[in-house]
Amino acid sequence: MNIIAEIAVDPRADLAAAIEAAAHAQDAVAAAEDALHRGRQMVVDAEQALGAANALVGHARRRDGAAAAKAVKARAGAATPDATRKARADRDAAEDGLEIARSAIENLEEELHRAKNAAQWALNAVCTARNVLLGNLAVQLLERGRRCRLEAAIAERVLGELLHADDRVPEFGDTLDRIDACKQREEPLQAVKRDAEYFIGAGAIAGDGERARVDESIAAVRGFIAALETDANAEVPDIGVAI
Repeated sequence: MNIIAEIAVDPRADLAAAIEAAAHAQDAVAAAEDALHRGRQMVVDAEQALGAANALVGHARRRDGAAAAKAVKARAGAATPDATRKARADRDAAEDGLEIARSAIENLEEELHRAKNAAQWALNAVCTARNVLLGNLAVQLLERGRRCRLEAAIAERVLGELLHADDRVPEFGDTLDRIDACKQREEPLQAVKRDAEYFIGAGAIAGDGERARVDESIAAVRGFIAALETDANAEVPDIGVAI
């Protein structure tokens, strides 16, 4: 009997919605990471552009200096430093571009942090929805377990009474008669007595085979719990508990 499947009232719709939301949250993290990667490349490009602009300022200054010297020699008046002005304007623009790129990185890092935090909350929502399902199973399985434990406790006590029902026995004067009579009385119980006494002494799990079956059930339940984090329709395992 698949006791869990029988008693389950699964809030699977809420779990499915939480799993879908968590997937979207992870997509948002991936998008934010990609944007940050491209933003960092933008900073690298801006730094390279500023370096090139600084170099051009030096070249323009030398060109304007040479033009001014030529103008002085030709008595043509002062030469205007047009190349230097343009190069400096380009450099200023490159500096602004680098500042903007670095500011963008700060914004993108904050967005990535928010996306990762949202993804963790989304995962927490998955775990919460999963635990609602597991809580429903646990409450009802606990009730079944209590009934089973009560039946086991009654069975142990009754077995003891059944196996030791010799309070009233015939009284023989002859010793051999007493021995023979005792053997005769005990013979019908021998087939079950050893196993029953082992059961009473060992508790609910009596042998290695039963322990192995319990271990298999625990492994199956753990696999079921893990599967619920990504699949709201994960199949409930048969844990082998019969009523």
